[in-house]
Amino acid sequence: MTALAPASFLAAHLLAFAVLTATAWAAGTAAARSISWESRAERLAIPIALGLAILAHLGFLLGALGLLRSGVLIAVVVGLLLFFYWDRRRLAGSFSFSWRFAVLAVLALAPLFLLTIYPPTAFDETMYHLPFARAFARSGALPATPALRFPVFPALGELLFAETLLLADDVATHLVNLVAALATAGLLLAWGRRAFSPWAGRLAAALWLGNPIVVYLGGTAYVDPLLALFVTGALFSSWMYLHSDRPRERIWLLLAAAFAGTACGVKYLGLFFAAAIFVDLLQGCRKLSIPILFAFLSFVLIVPTHARIAAQTGNPIFPYLPDVFGSTAWDPIAMKSAEDVFAPATLVRLARIPWDVTFHRSTLGHQPPFSPFYLAGLPLLLAGAVRDPRVRRLLILPAVWLIVFLFLPSDSRYLIPILPPLGLALAGSIGSIFSWKQSWLAAACALAFLPGWLYAGYRIERLGPPPLTAEERDHYLARQQPLYPAIRELDRISTVAYAFHAESMKYFYAGDLYGDWIGDAHYLRFLPLVGHPEALHRELRSLGATHLLMSRSPGAIRPPETPEWKQWFHRVYEDPAAEVFALADDP
Repeated sequence: MTALAPASFLAAHLLAFAVLTATAWAAGTAAARSISWESRAERLAIPIALGLAILAHLGFLLGALGLLRSGVLIAVVVGLLLFFYWDRRRLAGSFSFSWRFAVLAVLALAPLFLLTIYPPTAFDETMYHLPFARAFARSGALPATPALRFPVFPALGELLFAETLLLADDVATHLVNLVAALATAGLLLAWGRRAFSPWAGRLAAALWLGNPIVVYLGGTAYVDPLLALFVTGALFSSWMYLHSDRPRERIWLLLAAAFAGTACGVKYLGLFFAAAIFVDLLQGCRKLSIPILFAFLSFVLIVPTHARIAAQTGNPIFPYLPDVFGSTAWDPIAMKSAEDVFAPATLVRLARIPWDVTFHRSTLGHQPPFSPFYLAGLPLLLAGAVRDPRVRRLLILPAVWLIVFLFLPSDSRYLIPILPPLGLALAGSIGSIFSWKQSWLAAACALAFLPGWLYAGYRIERLGPPPLTAEERDHYLARQQPLYPAIRELDRISTVAYAFHAESMKYFYAGDLYGDWIGDAHYLRFLPLVGHPEALHRELRSLGATHLLMSRSPGAIRPPETPEWKQWFHRVYEDPAAEVFALADDP
């Protein structure tokens, strides 16, 4: 992290946010100039979402060619910003500046922005999302990463992070998700306006940004906000194609395919939503050629991701379907069988999901809560579904996804992609049941946004002021991650190492840090060898490791204080959280 004065640090990341947004908007606008926008939200949100998709695929192409370099990216960004400058009049003509709106926007979004400038500490982002991105940025290519939990995975989200790393720093990678979350809100504004009313769109956007889990993920380098953005873009675009008053505009079908294909390249879960849109088009179109065209175009965008995975692992959806493509050390262990899913206890869990994601979060991965207004609005959703076929149609996908969710690991993050259509259905239900004055609707939007805004304030209060210098960053990370000082020392003295119970610290180690619950170097292979130092030493040497880190956390395995252990492992560092051993030269 470059040492910058606090004011310079804030200004640099505000500039990065502006450049990222403008670059994405310019790329998307250049690709979708033939669309007639009906609202300001459409003119902003759809190009930004499309632009992020284009930049992700561009990163994949450059990586495949070995050209993912800062110089190439700077040339791309400068070219797109010149286009943005050239096209600024067309953009500015759609907007009128309002000081009142500007002040409200700053007050509303300032806490969300502040959360993005904390150093990365979320478990998955430091375990493999950011290490993936760093590997891409350093090599300029798309290498496999055998030291990480997964050596290869769909990586379009991480490629956006890699591009950001090449042009800024790791804190700026969080801005990608902030832009994604805000663009999703913009899509809901546009979709609600088209499907119900302008106020329905505003309420749906407020409900989305009012989710504490969305606010939290918007300040991390997880890929879930990007998946939600592209899924929402695909759903909205396919809806527009099916409901346009004018002769069917093929551009919306192309956009639906582009967003669906990109969602599949961000996360495997995107495959379900692409299939769901195909089925929806199959039912809504008289010509079979339309859904087939959608499937073909989506497939064209999906192929590069899965071809790369197949080339590096032999399995296009690695590590899944090991019975078909062959078993590996990364075989999934968290998937549930149909017998387990449809057991009475699991069906009870299905009924409890609205309660658990809000209040009983320990059953769903201890993630931040969802907005309580989804739980409170269940009766309104049911009433709206009875009264309004538009609401019923919007609820089909979330209902089916809840069944699929039962087969997945118990983590509420997997529900993020259905929150936009669910919020729009709730907003549409309220509009179909009640006839409110505009002042009441404005109050409802503010109330719906409030949980996310309050959660951002709560997080900032708990975390303390954002660290704005390199020294403050080190103190912050040491406070948040007890293993950080030991990892820093390990990074200083080695380039290949093994660590027990430190899988979330891999981003803070510049070299290859082995050790995880799955993979070739899994703990179950090495933990039994701690009592046999010579065998452990031999196996660690086979990885190329020169050092070993052992955590002192409760329940972690401890080194035996025996002469044999001291013969093969020499302690070179210790603190209250961990100790580091150097592997002795072969006696």
